[in-house]
Amino acid sequence: MSSWGTTDVPASKPRFLTDAEKLNCAANESGWTVPAGGNNNPNADRETLVAIGELASALAIAEIKSFNFSPSALSAADTALSVYVNYNETVILDVTGGAPTLNVTNGGEVIVLTYVSGSRSNRLVFSNSAITVVAADVLTIGANSIVMPENSALAGSDGGVAEITHVAPANTITVAA
Repeated sequence: MSSWGTTDVPASKPRFLTDAEKLNCAANESGWTVPAGGNNNPNADRETLVAIGELASALAIAEIKSFNFSPSALSAADTALSVYVNYNETVILDVTGGAPTLNVTNGGEVIVLTYVSGSRSNRLVFSNSAITVVAADVLTIGANSIVMPENSALAGSDGGVAEITHVAPANTITVAA
């Protein structure tokens, strides 16, 4: 049995990676890749760990696999919130028409987070540095919470479709005192 595969299930990703490292591991046309290391250049090409030609095409569509809140433990004193949207492959975002947003609900209130980074990786980052929360608030990401401006586009690394629709993820975050 090989140590990698050609599907987007976690078991197909290189097995020598930790669970945290697998979040940054994504498929592109050359194979399983991770962010370039050691040069502090955010625009550097990703490093190929396992070469599997046309891997992104084999996955057929760039899909949202999970969401992560940052900080993972939010307190009432915090005024900033970020959410990482994790894809199964590298995605390319064109923000010509404006930055996409992500809606997080807090009861009946909607907190809008704006795209800040992640194009050409498998993790898009959305952030808001002016939130107001109190202890026991529960923040939730609902289904289909990403909003793309009309003239902006998101594609997989192979130029194919990248989804912005998704089911409601299982994770929420409860604000501590």
